[in-house]
Amino acid sequence: MSYEAGANKRILLVAGDSHFRGMLRNFLARYFVVDEAATAEEGLKRVSRGNPHDLAVVDMDLPQRSSLDFAAAARLVIPELKVLLYTAFQLDDHFAQLRRSRLYNVVIRGTPFDFDDFLLSVENLLYPDRAFGLRRYLRQRNLQMPLDM
Repeated sequence: MSYEAGANKRILLVAGDSHFRGMLRNFLARYFVVDEAATAEEGLKRVSRGNPHDLAVVDMDLPQRSSLDFAAAARLVIPELKVLLYTAFQLDDHFAQLRRSRLYNVVIRGTPFDFDDFLLSVENLLYPDRAFGLRRYLRQRNLQMPLDM
């Protein structure tokens, strides 16, 4: 990917853990314009300011308000906002809730954190026409993605 093209893409990073948020901010800022927030409420204020974001990267374990609530409220302001959740926890108990919230993009925060996989997930959401995956495969064959995916 030519990262000069990414310079105009705006990412909102919402995470309660200040150390991890800072690490992700510094990493993403190499390629994109990054705003950050420590809570869902602060993130919603940033979403409402104008300058629409292309992607929200959100910790599933936010203080005070859930990441799912944040995503739903943010999409009311920016309907086309893409959301990438990340978590260090098991997702088994959350699949149904994530599906109901139309949140299909989750990165597991392993140790050590895999920056390459994380960047690939971000790029796939911001540049779906360049992504290698099911959507691209179907589009190349003039097929459509099922509505419930």
